[in-house]
Amino acid sequence: MLLKICLSLAGIGLMYYEKVVDENMAAAALAKQEYKASCDMKVDFGFIEQEFSCSTILNSDYAVGFGFLQNVLPVDSPFIQPNYVYGLWHYILQLFMTLINDGQLSRTLSIGGIGASIYFTYAMIKLEALCIACVLCHFINVAFFVVDTMNYPTDPEKLKQN
Repeated sequence: MLLKICLSLAGIGLMYYEKVVDENMAAAALAKQEYKASCDMKVDFGFIEQEFSCSTILNSDYAVGFGFLQNVLPVDSPFIQPNYVYGLWHYILQLFMTLINDGQLSRTLSIGGIGASIYFTYAMIKLEALCIACVLCHFINVAFFVVDTMNYPTDPEKLKQN
């Protein structure tokens, strides 16, 4: 339970960080100023040099409405939100499900998190960009999935109780 609480809080923190970066980029653009997010960096591993860029991801079409809701919903739809809003709700719900000990809904959220991680990994590959905050969220989603599947009862009687 403590692990899932920590994972939820880490996810909430990362989503909040993405929100702050996005707002700072928007403010800098309005002021016609340069803004370099702290998650935009180049790392030299000795044998390979890797560039991380949250800005590239947050400025892409994939950053809002999962990259496709704006194509299927009206422009003024309340469902077309930056993805960090969905992420915040996801991790808040995970925290709530952990606190009320609802394993079944928590597992469902974990499966959704894995699906989102796969989709957004595809987006990063397509954009040829690597976002460190996004990758950390993917690790959190995998950890939720592993914890939730390890705690999933296989006994039919226990399944009825869940």
